[in-house]
Amino acid sequence: YMGCTHGCSYCYAPGCMRKTPRDWHERAVPRRNVLTLFEKDAITLSGDPRRVLFCFLSDPYQPLERTEKLTQRGIEIAHKHNLKIDVLTKGDTALITRDLPLMKRADVHLGVTLSFIDDNSRMEWEPHASSVEDRLAILKKAHEAGIYTWVSMEPVINPEEALEVIRRAHPYVDY
Repeated sequence: YMGCTHGCSYCYAPGCMRKTPRDWHERAVPRRNVLTLFEKDAITLSGDPRRVLFCFLSDPYQPLERTEKLTQRGIEIAHKHNLKIDVLTKGDTALITRDLPLMKRADVHLGVTLSFIDDNSRMEWEPHASSVEDRLAILKKAHEAGIYTWVSMEPVINPEEALEVIRRAHPYVDY
């Protein structure tokens, strides 16, 4: 997707994409021909052992994923061509839960961004992203389903909260 509706105030993507934060966070749209282009790349990279990251610029589980299913179909394409995928998200837990069986089959490594334990802090910095409890719950659910889980703990805004993230998440996190 281009754009990200989570509205994170620390987001670097608007600058990278030469957009204002307002324009970047206002809406996400599907990238034109993204699945066709990805399939072409997947054919070329077929069997490559390196992991492909979905996505560090825009969250792959935008609300738009509910209808567009670009992430779901991208994982299917990668699996078909024997590519390994890492997903990094702070998105909609219902959509992530929908894709857990596919993630398991495709050997996806599921990463969740967690910078806070206090959801009031999360709401201040990441106003439209999923709650801290939802993110911890999806890590637990994925881990229990046998999916490799990881946490991206950035940015560290409050070191004490970062340490609490580690304490709370570590039972369900592989890396």
